[in-house]
Amino acid sequence: MPKISIIVPVYNSALFLERYLDSIINQTFQDFELILIEDGSDDKSPQICKHYQQKDRRIQLFYEQHSGQSVARNLGLTKFQGKYICFIDSDDYVTSDYLERLYEVIAQEKVDLVSCQMRGESYLKSLTPKRVESSPISKQMMI
Repeated sequence: MPKISIIVPVYNSALFLERYLDSIINQTFQDFELILIEDGSDDKSPQICKHYQQKDRRIQLFYEQHSGQSVARNLGLTKFQGKYICFIDSDDYVTSDYLERLYEVIAQEKVDLVSCQMRGESYLKSLTPKRVESSPISKQMMI
């Protein structure tokens, strides 16, 4: 049983999906499963998901007729095996220590829920990627 299950609704995310999947696969914390719910995309998202699933045994791929993020997440909630659940959108990406830092807070503070702030970048304003620096996770960030 993995420690963390990451549930991800995927809908027409081809532009961002490889960057997202690479940021998850390359985490320093490796004890996770990635549950992709392909929600009826009409771009190349299904092919990208399938390609990554074939590369990494931690990735599970499920298909849904386009029903929206809530339905896709609920389907993921019926499939997860991990002790903890993490939701990350398919057009996001995270630093390589994201899961490790979240899990450290869970383990050290003996909490059931951890929430953190996300910083983003607008793809409409810039065609070149920017590095988003992470800040320490603190008790003040937890709910």
